[in-house]
Amino acid sequence: MGLQKVIMHKIISNRGVFVLIFALAFGLRLINLSLTDFSMDSMLIEDARMYWVMANTTQSFLDTAKIVFFNQAERVPGYTLFLTAIISMFGAYFLPALLIQCLLDSITCLMIMALGRSVFPTQFWLFGFLAAAWPNLIIHSGMILTDTLFIFFFTAFLLSFVWLIEKQNASYALMVGVMLGTATMIRPVTQFIIFLTPIMVTIMLLCAKVRLRDALLQSSIICLVSLSFLSPLLIKNIQNYGSFALTSQNGAHLQNWVAAEIVMLRDGIGRTEAVAKMSEKTGQAIADLPPASQRNPFTISAQHVKTATGEILTSPPSIILQSWAQGVIVNLAAPAIMIDRRVRSLPHLSFSEDTSGGLMTRLQQFTAESSKAYVAILLVSIGGAGIVSIIQLAGFFVQLRLTPTLAVLSFLIMAYFMIINGPVASPKYRLPTEPILIIWLGCGLYVGSDLVKKWFYNLATR
Repeated sequence: MGLQKVIMHKIISNRGVFVLIFALAFGLRLINLSLTDFSMDSMLIEDARMYWVMANTTQSFLDTAKIVFFNQAERVPGYTLFLTAIISMFGAYFLPALLIQCLLDSITCLMIMALGRSVFPTQFWLFGFLAAAWPNLIIHSGMILTDTLFIFFFTAFLLSFVWLIEKQNASYALMVGVMLGTATMIRPVTQFIIFLTPIMVTIMLLCAKVRLRDALLQSSIICLVSLSFLSPLLIKNIQNYGSFALTSQNGAHLQNWVAAEIVMLRDGIGRTEAVAKMSEKTGQAIADLPPASQRNPFTISAQHVKTATGEILTSPPSIILQSWAQGVIVNLAAPAIMIDRRVRSLPHLSFSEDTSGGLMTRLQQFTAESSKAYVAILLVSIGGAGIVSIIQLAGFFVQLRLTPTLAVLSFLIMAYFMIINGPVASPKYRLPTEPILIIWLGCGLYVGSDLVKKWFYNLATR
């Protein structure tokens, strides 16, 4: 409760703006829910079915928690425990979970507004307004997926880190560690940030004129507190499976998505063929293992990693770079509306499953064989996303001029996720960077509107 009070105290300096932005954000998310199909087939898409089934394994929260933590190794337990707690209180209904996600996402909008305040103290409402209306946040708040809960804690991590730079107080380092550790227990994509903190946080704090001793202390606090959240899971995996990994999901993801994209581009084949080619190699390697190793999910994951890295390393560097570059372009420019269930219900190809070749070739296939309505929405939204991306790029340079330390932090976070995501592209994978992209858009819009007003004023006074 102490951390929540600090966060709310920092945000609510103008009660009217707070109420307005929160009401707008929550209202838009409720409108989205009112237009949602709550049927099982509609809601339980992608990984949602797995999370929902795990959360409904037993009638007791503690019994399900034990199963989620001790009897499965594929996913970190954070989001499943979140769903389990809601189901234990309200029953196995989608609506309570989605309403709570909408509430959390609305608070995320307030935290993004607080981040924008570090750049434009008097115009911070603009960042809150953009966050409240941000399609990617709204759409994911209405899905049974990890994204809304993860982005809530990750945005809290970013905000507490900004406060640490500004206030240079060890209590904020504690808050940073708590938020980073919690976010990692929901999605392990941030685990490498924890191990980078001793170096990167120390450098960032030194650039902010913090004494070396204090910088080392604060970076150590962040690292140790974050690791304390992960340590029970790591200890369990070491004892039960002999692995230092958080989950056994990494291998399958690396093989079937990251390496598959490179193989698709290299060999000019579809995903099904690329995955089948690598799965055959992995299957043969697993078959040669002792029976006990064949039952170890982390050993199987390691074989997936070995196959995937083998395919990646034997590919030409130009293909690897091209594949990564395509992933960055699609991740940054792909319109969020295209993953909305109502749009996805229109007849269309799957970009990841049904196309092959380079980016432009795949786009041509995608648009040629999808319905006219779907293509029309795609083209209009791509045009809008392109304009937004240009403004965001300009906004980065605005932030770099006004708050260089925060701009560097923003760039490093963006680079981290672009490298981690690699060739795998979707608005879903862009979500951790959305707070930064919203800040950049707000900076670009504010300065751009100021320039336009000056231009009209000069024009009128001639």
